[in-house]
Amino acid sequence: MTELRGIEGVDPRELESQRALTAALWSTLKEQGVIDGTPGRIECYFFAKSDAHVTALVAAFPRWEREIANSDNPLGRLSVHIISPPVHLSKEAFLELVDVAMIAAHESSCIFDGFQVDTSALQKRRWWKFW
Repeated sequence: MTELRGIEGVDPRELESQRALTAALWSTLKEQGVIDGTPGRIECYFFAKSDAHVTALVAAFPRWEREIANSDNPLGRLSVHIISPPVHLSKEAFLELVDVAMIAAHESSCIFDGFQVDTSALQKRRWWKFW
């Protein structure tokens, strides 16, 4: 994995914490049947203090869907939910995306609050019992 421009401005402790959480998310997804290349959409959550911060943040994710709502969270008065287009999921992609999200949050003065993946569309594996 290459180091992305702007990563040096991100708090190293926060970055390592988010990387660890992302690795744990991937482990959980694997337990639910996700393998490298499984199609899906990744949801990123942020908090922003103002509309200007939201504008700066969403500029880093062109062509991604977004939902912005008021929030009573002390991290920011606005909750920003950004949803990727359909992608192929992999641990490496998640780890690179966490760096991108942390850089975007830092540069827009927002707070990155993590990922979520909709697993409801995953096809259940068939099981066969051989006697």
